[in-house]
Amino acid sequence: MLFKFPFRAMGSGCEVLIRGQDQRQAQAWVTTALQGVGRLEAKYSFFLPESLLARINREAYHQPVALDDETLRLLEEADRLHRDTGGAFDPTIGGLKGLWNFSAMALPPDQEISRALEGVGWDKVEWEKGALRFLHPDTRLDFGGLVKEYAVDVCVAALETLGTGNGLEAGLVNLGGDLRVVGRIAPDGRPWNVGVADPRRHGSSLATISLYQGAVVTSGDYMRYFLRDGLRYHHLLNPRTGRPFPLEFSSVTAHGATALEASGRVTRVLYGGRGALPAIPPTQPPPPEFSGLPATRPDLVLRAPPGSHALFAYDNQGAPAFLQDEETCAYRAHPQGGWQVS
Repeated sequence: MLFKFPFRAMGSGCEVLIRGQDQRQAQAWVTTALQGVGRLEAKYSFFLPESLLARINREAYHQPVALDDETLRLLEEADRLHRDTGGAFDPTIGGLKGLWNFSAMALPPDQEISRALEGVGWDKVEWEKGALRFLHPDTRLDFGGLVKEYAVDVCVAALETLGTGNGLEAGLVNLGGDLRVVGRIAPDGRPWNVGVADPRRHGSSLATISLYQGAVVTSGDYMRYFLRDGLRYHHLLNPRTGRPFPLEFSSVTAHGATALEASGRVTRVLYGGRGALPAIPPTQPPPPEFSGLPATRPDLVLRAPPGSHALFAYDNQGAPAFLQDEETCAYRAHPQGGWQVS
C-alpha cells in the first residue's frame, strides 16, 4: 500500500510517500524522520533570530563563533560550489536577500544594493579550528541551495534506519520539489515517476524522470520572480552586481546519489551556463524513443537508475535545450525539432 504524508517545511509544500503494509508504523517512521527536518530548519533559518545561522550573522564579525561538524560540512560544500562556479555561488549574499521582495515586485534602490554589496564576498569569511569569523561588519551568510537538499538526505537516512527490515518496502521524500528515493526500488520493480516542470507554463510538465534510486533536484528562474517592464527578476542573485543573474537556462534538473550531490550539479550548470554542461563523447546514436522526438513533447521519459547522471536544461525561453541519459550520452535539442547527439 502507498501512504502519503503531506506537510510544510522551509516555506514549501512537502510530502513523504511510503510503500508498506502498516499505516500506523509508517506514520511513526515519518514523524521521527521529520524531527530532523525541523531541527535543520530551526538551526539554519536565515529569519529565525534564535537559529545558529542568525547568531553567526550577528556575532561573527565581533568574535569567532564555534561550529559543529555538521555546519563545517555545509561550509565545505559551499566552498566547493563557490570554486566550481568561479565565485557565482556565494553564500554571503545574505545581506542582499532582504532587499529583494518578490511578493511586492519591488526593485531595491541602487544605493541600498551598493551598500549591501560591501559585505558580500566569500573572501570575507574565515573558518579554522572549528570557529568562523567575518572580516566585514555587513557580511551575512545564507545557506539557501544547501540546507533544504541536505534535509532531504537527513530525512531519507532516518527513514532507512527506521524502516529497513521492519516493513518499509520503498519511499520517496519530497521537500519543495527536491526529491530522493528511500531505500532501493520497490519489490515490484516500479520506479517513481517524477515530472519535470515546464518553467514557463505553471502546472505543466515537459518530461518525466523514472527514478529508481537517488535524488532529483530542480532550480531555475521561475520559482521566485516577478516581471517588470518586460524583464524577469528572479531569486538567483549575482554576488558581484547584487541583481539577478542573466541566466542561459531557465531551469536545470539533475539526478544524483544524494540530494546535495544533485543540487551541486544543478548549481554548477545553472550558474555556469552552456560552458558547464557535461562534455561527454557520445557512445551510441540516440535511442529509438529519442530519434525524431520533438523536444517539447511532454511524454518524453528519461530513466534514472542507480549510477546514472541524468540532467535536463531548458533555455531562457523555457524550451528544452539539453538532456543527458542514463547511458552517459548527451543530446541537444535540434533547432528544427527533435534531439541530436551532442
